[in-house]
Amino acid sequence: MSIRRALPVLAVLAIVALLAGDVLACPNCKEAVAAQNPGGAQGASVGGDAASGFNNAIYLSLGAVFSILGVFGFRVARAVRRADSAMN
Repeated sequence: MSIRRALPVLAVLAIVALLAGDVLACPNCKEAVAAQNPGGAQGASVGGDAASGFNNAIYLSLGAVFSILGVFGFRVARAVRRADSAMN
């Protein structure tokens, strides 16, 4: 890779590294995590603390995206197989 091609990539990486500290969380998320009572076996077992709620929301969002992509990919693959079998 030549230096001309690598320079824009390095510039973007430098900008992302400089801004990464400023975008850790939105103000509401920071306040919710700071306001909750850390510790306590009851909150951890029930799943009532804010951190586990955010964690579960992220997993749910990622699961929905990958499910949609999986269904779309399956339907495309099935259509391609049907088109190939119809041509033969």
